[in-house]
Amino acid sequence: MDKVVAALGYRLVFWSVDTLDWDRDYQPDRWVQHGLDQIRKRERCIVLNHDIHKTTADNLQMFIDRIKQIGNVTFTPPSTL
Repeated sequence: MDKVVAALGYRLVFWSVDTLDWDRDYQPDRWVQHGLDQIRKRERCIVLNHDIHKTTADNLQMFIDRIKQIGNVTFTPPSTL
């Protein structure tokens, strides 16, 4: 599969933090704390969010602000991973 992806000019990138922003049980903003708890446990992580959900869009800035409060955090564009 990696060869097919590479042949198409892509590369596989997998997430290590699923905020569960898609899960009804984590609405409207419980997913924020769930994501933060996972981020704190890791030295590096790739966070999965779904921009198709209104509750994700409505709470994304709060999530980003709270990640920054953790300290020593760098946001990296996907193109540089």
